[in-house]
Amino acid sequence: MQLRFTKNFAKDCGIKKLRGSEVKSHPLDDWFIDYFYAPRKKVAMIVHGKTLFTFFISYEEVGGAKKIAGKFHHTLNAFFESHGILHFKNDVDALFSEGLVFTKTSDRTILGHMNDFVRCSQPYSHETGPFDCITQAININNMPIRVTQRNSTYPIDEFNALLGIHIPRRQ
Repeated sequence: MQLRFTKNFAKDCGIKKLRGSEVKSHPLDDWFIDYFYAPRKKVAMIVHGKTLFTFFISYEEVGGAKKIAGKFHHTLNAFFESHGILHFKNDVDALFSEGLVFTKTSDRTILGHMNDFVRCSQPYSHETGPFDCITQAININNMPIRVTQRNSTYPIDEFNALLGIHIPRRQ
């Protein structure tokens, strides 16, 4: 499983040197990870490289940056289970059992989208309470991306098309 870390996330994990990115053949095998602060708490943002499908995991929930990858394994499996797509659970388990490969984030467009997602998921100044990782991920995955004059797409639709599944878009 290839996880592309930003420089800041790698530093948070205590990784001094990252490998160059690799071309992967499995559709679930390329994720970008960064972090941001949401009401004084660190939150990891995990974005799929091809579809921009996004998950959020609170550092506080797992106990720090080094445990994010393990939690992501369980989060991805839980996501597929909750949508009744059990055959991908075996694929996820197989990818994680092959070992994790930590690489550099070399794709600037993904980083730009990640910056946009951070801004869109930040709470308004009048909102209080903890950052809701699930609600914010649903909001991001149902937000138009790659908007042109006549066209746009959604991360959830891209994820569905890539995997040949149907998770309904929230209206």
